[in-house]
Amino acid sequence: MRLTDFARKVPDDVWALFAPILPPVIWCGNGCPPYNNRECLHAVLYVLVTGIEWRMLPAGFPSYKTVQRRLTSWLELDASQTAWRQLAQRYEARRNHGDSPTSAVIYARDCDSEGSPG
Repeated sequence: MRLTDFARKVPDDVWALFAPILPPVIWCGNGCPPYNNRECLHAVLYVLVTGIEWRMLPAGFPSYKTVQRRLTSWLELDASQTAWRQLAQRYEARRNHGDSPTSAVIYARDCDSEGSPG
């Protein structure tokens, strides 16, 4: 599956990783029912793949404010990090590199002022 396919629809096998990790959407009964997590994840992936600005999400997606709020709550709960880790492990397993990812991501906060890890 190509990356652009994720922007069209979140595949069921990928959603199966995210679904148990993301917190449930709670609706109090006021106003319109909220969008589900899968629709918001789809919108996040669409923005990432296409490179558009949040406010340019096409019709048919949740509002960009809804998507940003949902993403913020997922990031605060570390839910997306857990899901991405699982996806990386699946990717590595498919490439016959074992169960743990061999690729390392170095975050800016983990580097000193010259940009080297430390």
